[in-house]
Amino acid sequence: MQQRLTHYCKSEKVDIIPLAFLTNMANPESLNFANRSPVELENDIKECQEMHKKTIVLSLGGEVTHGSGFASPDEAAEKAQQLWAAFGPLGSSSANRKFGKAVVDGFDFDNEKPLSNMVPFARELRRLMTESSKKDGKKYLLTAAPQCPFPDANVGPLLSSDVVFDAVFVQFYNNPYCSVGAFVPGADKQPGFNFETWQNWAKKSKNPDVKVMVGVPSTPAAAGSGFISGNKLAEIVAYCKRFSNFGGVMFWDMTQAWSAPDVLNKAHAALGGSSRSVAPAVKPPPPAPVAPPSKAVNVPSSKAKPAPRPTPSNVSPPAVSTVKPMLPPAPATFVPPPVVKPPPPRVPSTMVNTTKKAESAPAPRAVSTPVEVAKVAEPTKSEAHPAPTPGEVIVLEVWNTPPPPGYVNQRNQCDGQGWNGGHTCQDPYICKYFSDWYSQCE
Repeated sequence: MQQRLTHYCKSEKVDIIPLAFLTNMANPESLNFANRSPVELENDIKECQEMHKKTIVLSLGGEVTHGSGFASPDEAAEKAQQLWAAFGPLGSSSANRKFGKAVVDGFDFDNEKPLSNMVPFARELRRLMTESSKKDGKKYLLTAAPQCPFPDANVGPLLSSDVVFDAVFVQFYNNPYCSVGAFVPGADKQPGFNFETWQNWAKKSKNPDVKVMVGVPSTPAAAGSGFISGNKLAEIVAYCKRFSNFGGVMFWDMTQAWSAPDVLNKAHAALGGSSRSVAPAVKPPPPAPVAPPSKAVNVPSSKAKPAPRPTPSNVSPPAVSTVKPMLPPAPATFVPPPVVKPPPPRVPSTMVNTTKKAESAPAPRAVSTPVEVAKVAEPTKSEAHPAPTPGEVIVLEVWNTPPPPGYVNQRNQCDGQGWNGGHTCQDPYICKYFSDWYSQCE
């Protein structure tokens, strides 16, 4: 069962925790955190930030992304201002603040379907973050969680725009042809696992220092496909360290990462941290009431989408350790850390270990050539961009309700070569064929 946010913040392996989700970006009231309440989160967020030095971001969308976007660029900018008033720095007393006086450290885009006028919405959010940082010095993060097929059908337009992103938590699962499961040990040129494609995107993006995290499921049950052992993940981390923008590892989700910590611990060790247990497995009390399941459920874990190469949405958000929000524009340098994301449908559990050659940037970015993170003395955090340091873990907290056992949610993979997940779609959806490699519930 999902514990309170403070339960996860106590781990030194966690740096960034995305809370999932705000399901409708046009409505600051549309929060779904399953068995956790916004009122409870006000105190938890402040404790995590002040006592445990965690970076807390709000994840937008999820598998149950509602709405169709915005009618015009002007409306998009207006809604971004409302979102900022509700979760950003304290300002207008008329704003309905669900987290009270708690202020999030940024926002994560994880919309599981195409939405209109998203670029002007994100652009205004970035502008507000930058202006606020100039006034009070607090840094904010803007991140996204695309699926591994490139370009991502839903988040892709944002990532190809002029909006500056600090990190991307790429969901390398639920898409067999580009997932971590396709990784070939010892191969310099990977035939399937496409981290290098994302590295190339990063260098040409608006922020050439943006960090790219490897998103993986915490357990076999956390995603439809793509779970790998801790030893194989360690090999993938070693391979990714050669890329300057490698930022660490993201797990979906946090709750499952804590209940079965072997993969998380081995990834953390591979990134340069200690291999000791993250936390003892806890047997939770009887489950508390959880939000009713929605027909379309996509969490910060992985996404499914038709487009050029459909991408399921079931990865999750990540959790971060000791990371202060990064600056929007020029990214600072820092050492690679681990990221993790949490529970239900989209529970973020992310671990991040950044690599850096001469410097290291915020959570997920690296400059120059990757450097080994194994013996990094005191981790340093960039003033400009809050980012995890080597050996640290980013966990993304995502709360949403899963589909009934054995059923597959809308826009999630339901068939294809190499697919080992479910084949029966949750009513009223059917398994729609896209290719021999991919079918999804529509």
